[in-house]
Formats: sequence, structure tokens, C-alpha cells
Amino acid sequence: MNYRRLGLTNLYVSVIGFGTCQLRLVPVRQAIDTLRRGFELGVNIVHVAPDYEGADDLVAQALRETSKDVIICSQGYGPPELFEHFFETTCRTFDKERLELFGIACIDDREILGENVWDTGGMVEFLLRKKEEGRLGSIFCTTHGTPEYIKKLIESNLFDALMIPYNTLGFQLLTANIPGKDPENLHGNKDIVFPAARKNDVGLMI
Repeated sequence: MNYRRLGLTNLYVSVIGFGTCQLRLVPVRQAIDTLRRGFELGVNIVHVAPDYEGADDLVAQALRETSKDVIICSQGYGPPELFEHFFETTCRTFDKERLELFGIACIDDREILGENVWDTGGMVEFLLRKKEEGRLGSIFCTTHGTPEYIKKLIESNLFDALMIPYNTLGFQLLTANIPGKDPENLHGNKDIVFPAARKNDVGLMI
């Protein structure tokens, strides 16, 4: 397995990671065994989310069955009390006081839905506070925004890493058609986002 530093996080992550949004589509034992085998082969980062039908419980069980160190990358959304609930629940699920990576789920949708991302008492303020308290190592967000929008996120000097859509084969399940939202652009991600991330040393998860 090859490992790379993930942007400003100072985490060295495997070039192949686990996403878990469809993990519940397979039998529980198969899911856990697949995760465990991946960890044994060197996968050391896994992305979970509160709306992945309890996939985080399967990841937690797989981790109990291995001695490997694995980085948990989780996220939240919603009003401040719900966002904090997601953070604390992730800590409890994985028996951690400090999370290596936690962030905002599809930040562009949060803005469109009118959730408090940037203002006083919002998600960004919460994440920065947890970082100052030593309970959060690095901040990330996921996004299905336009390349121009993602570039602004990179240049905000807030995020250590971002998760964006990209597939070298050109296949991508595009996000739902939300009124007021411009479509994502995989070619633009390559031409605009990749250079901006490299210039600002912001990590990209695909």
C-alpha cells in the first residue's frame, strides 16, 4: 500500500480508502469481513456519515476485530445542536475523545438549505472550537459544488482537506437537481480544483 500526506492534516493516508454509503447493501458479516481485510492490507482511512444507515456501527465492529490503526473521517449537518450531536455520537461509536477528521456534509447543500455554516454559532465556529480544545485534529468538508465554488473553499484557509467527486473513467452519479444549485463538473474539478488544492496544500479525497 502507498501512503500520502493528506493536505494540511499531517495524516499519512492510504491511497485507497473505504467509503461506506452503500455498505448496508451487503450482509453484515460480509461487510465487516471486507473492512477488516482491507485494514489488514493497509487501508487506514474510512469515511462514515450519520445518514449511511448505521454503517458506522459495522466499521466500529470491524475495528474491534483488528489491531490496525484506522483514521475515521466523519461529518455532520443541521442546526448547531444536531451538528454537535453527530460529533459526540461519532466519538462514542468509535470510543474516541478526539477525532482525526470531522467536517461538514455537502457544504453547498447546507448553504442552500439555510443552515448556519459560517455565522456565529454555526458549524465552522464549532469545528474551530473543537480544534482549539484538542478534540479535533483536522477539518474537512464534502461538496458537490461547481469547480469555482470548490476553489473558494480551498482558498478560505479553513479546510485541511476536501472530499469531491471525480472519476478518471468519467462516470459519476450526479447529485439531485436542487433548485438554485449549479451542476457539478468533473472536468472542471480536474482543471480548476486540482491545481488550486496543490497550490494551497489542501488534501483531496475522491
